Amino acid sequence: MTTVLMDAPFYDAAKVRRRKVRFAQILGAILLVAAVVWWFRFWPQEHVVNQFLTACEQQQYESAYGIWMADPDWQKHPEKYARYTFDNFHKDWGGGGELGLIRSHKIETSERPEGSTTGVVVIVTVNGRNEKAHLFVADSDKSISFWRDFLY
Repeated sequence: MTTVLMDAPFYDAAKVRRRKVRFAQILGAILLVAAVVWWFRFWPQEHVVNQFLTACEQQQYESAYGIWMADPDWQKHPEKYARYTFDNFHKDWGGGGELGLIRSHKIETSERPEGSTTGVVVIVTVNGRNEKAHLFVADSDKSISFWRDFLY
């Protein structure tokens, strides 16, 4: 049996146009979702740093130390953190440190250091200073440390 040209299906321009529009909408939605995911890829690390600095601003240093160490129950086992004790932490962040008493902060950006697969550096302006603070947030437990500790 042969098909004759007269038996060809009717060309529906509206159906083709709807298909193209639907494809463009799906592609646009995928690109939008990808852009949002990319834009907020370091949000968990930035959120932890924001919580930490907010606790420092409110002078809640025990809570801030718990965020720094990613252990809210650190007071039950302080010997676990002998490498960076609460006293040393309080000297650094309690007003006597390099940044002084923290009154304000603004998260500028975040980036994964070249060659690092273990964490993210969050760059923060503290107290409106020109020199930015660089805090390293570990991917594994969201503990915070000074970025300079990882430079050597």
